[in-house]
Amino acid sequence: MKSSIVISRGFIQAVTGMIALLPTFIIFQNMKPTQDVFGHLTELKFKKVSTEIRRSHATELLGSKYKKSQVEETLKLKNYQDLLFKAVQNELPAQYRNRAQMITQTILKESQKYEMDPAFVFSIIKTESRFNPNAKGSKGEIGLMQLMPETARYIAGKGGYLYQGPKTLRNPVYNIKLGVRYISYLREKFSGHATKYVSAYNMGPTNVNRLYKKAQTPRLYATRVMKEYRDLYSYLVSQAGVASN
Repeated sequence: MKSSIVISRGFIQAVTGMIALLPTFIIFQNMKPTQDVFGHLTELKFKKVSTEIRRSHATELLGSKYKKSQVEETLKLKNYQDLLFKAVQNELPAQYRNRAQMITQTILKESQKYEMDPAFVFSIIKTESRFNPNAKGSKGEIGLMQLMPETARYIAGKGGYLYQGPKTLRNPVYNIKLGVRYISYLREKFSGHATKYVSAYNMGPTNVNRLYKKAQTPRLYATRVMKEYRDLYSYLVSQAGVASN
């Protein structure tokens, strides 16, 4: 008599999710950036984000303050990606620094995909979690970009991403992918109004709309993010000077 094996749909989805996450896990475990005898990083080939995308988004974020910012100064840097990697590495807790290369690559890749300044994504992550991939918020937010599971599920559905519940958000790469996709969604929803979509990332679009109807502008969170943004550019410029000497 032949026996039949019934495999549930849920089991298949779970296995598929594990397989999808496996390559990233292996990369994290084996990632060891090459260094020369002077301790300088070598053979780091990061995806480049176009100069025009960075300039356009920075102008959107800073408005009239763009001309006095340090963004334009960094657009000419050939090692921008490497300097961003160094900034990420410096911010990560010691036990996660071996993931700096993959996290930086993901920031750059998703920024190019959704036409954002990588420095802005960096600033959101620093504001939200201080670059702790294991960060947990008081209301259930998870990971680098402090996403709520229900928000992540919704965004994953819109973007065609595999979502296997809260455990998906503990993977830094998937966390960034979903977080940047969510910012892109909010950016489109608020027609590129920076204060609105940055604030909405923190308090949700409904609350932002409610405040604007009362002629109130939510500024606290957006101010914190933009401070990190300007501080990062100051750091990049200072490090560019060190690297050129």
